[in-house]
Amino acid sequence: MRGLKENESLALSVGINATRTLTVAAVISAAMAGAAGSLYAHYLRIIDPEVFAFTTTVSMVIMVVAGGKGTLMGPVVGGLIFGLLPVALRPVMAPEAQWIVYGLVLIGILFVMPRGIVPGLAALLARRRPAAPVLEASPMVQR
Repeated sequence: MRGLKENESLALSVGINATRTLTVAAVISAAMAGAAGSLYAHYLRIIDPEVFAFTTTVSMVIMVVAGGKGTLMGPVVGGLIFGLLPVALRPVMAPEAQWIVYGLVLIGILFVMPRGIVPGLAALLARRRPAAPVLEASPMVQR
């Protein structure tokens, strides 16, 4: 999948079947979405189009983008931040005004860490680690 994303023609040249790989990815994601939807419908005990309003969809996209798309922990971290943010803001401001804070927090996160929180922190930690010492080659002793 990464090879197809980065350079499809190179992936095809090494024998990766793009059509098959993308079809398998679509089937797996559809199966996961279907399972999640059926579990959620069972939890709510109702199937209603209003369950997933536009604001819910936008909130989910914000969580993924802010946390770091393409990582496993990114959406989890974004979900925690943007899931707890409404709870923290509820006593202070109206729900409509919370979207302004959402936008400001998202802009702040993406300005400081363009790829998201998790990749940004990983890059920061990689820069802070001391570099491995370089061993110099000792000159050969000739007798």
